Amino acid sequence: MPLFIKSQLQKLAKSLEKSSAQILKNSAETTSDYNQFDIFLSHSSMDADAILGLKNQLENFGYSVYVDWIVDLKMDRQRVTRAIADLIRKRMRQCKCLFYVPSDNAKTSVWMPWELGYFDGLDRVKSMNIDGKVAICPLANEEVYDYKGHEYLGLYPFISADKPQGGEKPILWVNRTQKTYISFKKWLAGHQL
Repeated sequence: MPLFIKSQLQKLAKSLEKSSAQILKNSAETTSDYNQFDIFLSHSSMDADAILGLKNQLENFGYSVYVDWIVDLKMDRQRVTRAIADLIRKRMRQCKCLFYVPSDNAKTSVWMPWELGYFDGLDRVKSMNIDGKVAICPLANEEVYDYKGHEYLGLYPFISADKPQGGEKPILWVNRTQKTYISFKKWLAGHQL
């Protein structure tokens, strides 16, 4: 199953008919009041063009997606403050899972490792009915079908998109390996990989 291709996501973001500013404004207006999102996208803000395309793709699969600079327009991610950390924790608790988007830019992010650790730790918070599901959502430079996470990122399954056998439309998959996978819908519902 192929991974998402970064250049295609960037192209998609640029091809959207409305201006980026209007897309962000509309998205913030329609998603800021959600009580729950399906996916929290943990990413570097320096990958904004690809993230906008990825958000659009994931929404086309029928999932709601939290991206901080889209939903919470006034948040200043460049500063680390208790108020911002509290807001991000609140938003993570409103999400069913976290997709960690590794990139060269992710290596310099002050927030991404913290978000991953916090969300993974939610697995221990059963009293809140939060599962702490985490998956890596790699953005490939070319069409590839496997992902080998570096260091601790290799502990988590990875996301891909492909048509199911006999299906017409692609769906999201959660993969442990190329041969061990489950549909994202089932994984999100609690089925084991």
